[in-house]
Amino acid sequence: KQNQIKLENIDFSDTANAVQEINNWVSQKTRGNIQEIVSEQNLSPDMSMLLLNAIYFKGTWRYKFNETNKRASFQIAQNNKMSVHMMKQTNRLRFGEINFGEY
Repeated sequence: KQNQIKLENIDFSDTANAVQEINNWVSQKTRGNIQEIVSEQNLSPDMSMLLLNAIYFKGTWRYKFNETNKRASFQIAQNNKMSVHMMKQTNRLRFGEINFGEY
């Protein structure tokens, strides 16, 4: 599917408004699947640029996850964690590895 790249001027000195603009755009482009990708903790008023990538996976799982999920801590940087929804499953699953050269 095509990449939807957008360049936008954002006033990072108004951190709350910048967060709202970014999250609204990401939510719209991911059809509500990602509603909050940044918080005020991720931005600073002296930022000059932010490069952001948001993708989501939509597929049918052979072994479905339990509908109930819980919030847990997710590390997004060395000293930065945020609370996110997590899914959990206990099962014996096969796996494979694909060699992509240097990647």
